[in-house]
Amino acid sequence: MEHFKTKCQECQRDRMVCSLSPMCFRRHYMNLLIKAGAEFEELPPFCYSQQLSNIQRFLQKKRTLYPATDSIIYLRDFLKLAFEADSKQLLKFFEKIDTAGAARLLQKMREREKALNLRFRLTNNYCLLALEEVIFLLDIRENLAKIDPRREEIFFRETFFLLLELYSEIYRIQYSQKQYHQRKAK
Repeated sequence: MEHFKTKCQECQRDRMVCSLSPMCFRRHYMNLLIKAGAEFEELPPFCYSQQLSNIQRFLQKKRTLYPATDSIIYLRDFLKLAFEADSKQLLKFFEKIDTAGAARLLQKMREREKALNLRFRLTNNYCLLALEEVIFLLDIRENLAKIDPRREEIFFRETFFLLLELYSEIYRIQYSQKQYHQRKAK
């Protein structure tokens, strides 16, 4: 861990390196810090601002310096980037773990902005969002947003089935849990 801290300090000293080619490859050290529960004040500030900028460009479908895949940021920051006008209200629902309220608001957003192509699934622990064909895993309990998670381990059956439902909707594949359980039993 000391090696990472030293590299991070070196990287922070040279903003050009930090911006264009971070020493921890796609800011994995910062993702690790966030996942480990680091407070905002404990993060390298310039590096985090670069991460936010990269994700914002990704959401706007602009060219990015590196893929936003597997990036992690705080939930409030993701909501600000993705849903500017509704971010505060959506965050309040998530903080209260009011999934019904969050679902109503997301549904209104989907109806209001047809071009957004928003799909979602909610539980008390997670909100899985799909914008176009990109999945965002919002961890409500940990207050984290995982951008286009491809290397995320799925520990809970509930999360697996939510992802399966969401992908089947995106790619128009018919699926039901009942069919899955019947095949598994055979």
